[in-house]
Amino acid sequence: MSQKVTKNDEIQAEDTRFALTAPQLKAIELLLEGKTITETAKQLDIIRETVSSWFNHHPGFIATYNQARHSTWEAGQNKLLESRMKAIDKLMKLVESDNEAVAFKAAMALLGLQVAPSGRTDPGSIANDQVLRQMTQEILYNQPLRNVAEGKGRNQIE
Repeated sequence: MSQKVTKNDEIQAEDTRFALTAPQLKAIELLLEGKTITETAKQLDIIRETVSSWFNHHPGFIATYNQARHSTWEAGQNKLLESRMKAIDKLMKLVESDNEAVAFKAAMALLGLQVAPSGRTDPGSIANDQVLRQMTQEILYNQPLRNVAEGKGRNQIE
């Protein structure tokens, strides 16, 4: 842990375990633009497994990605508020369509308006969940425990 001095000259502990590098931040940006993990890795000139590992195992990466998704979703929701009633009225009319495919699609669209993105945004919680999941695997399936935060296998833990 490092220390950070705030505006009021207070010293706060800063958890650097979840700090992101410039390539990780760029990867998040590319993924949010709709790029795949493979496309992101190519653009960053790194192997696909690295981006996949960040996306699936790095608590800071996962939390930052989820925070951005939440922010993007909220911004979109704010924009949609103005036209939402018109869209809902139109979809409600289409739900009554004699064409079952149109009615079904309209119903699904109406249901989809209610779904918010999921995913934790706190890297500490993500790391705790990963450790708990790994410990459960070890106990239930007698699989080697990994040091999730370090990405090391049991034999490599120092």
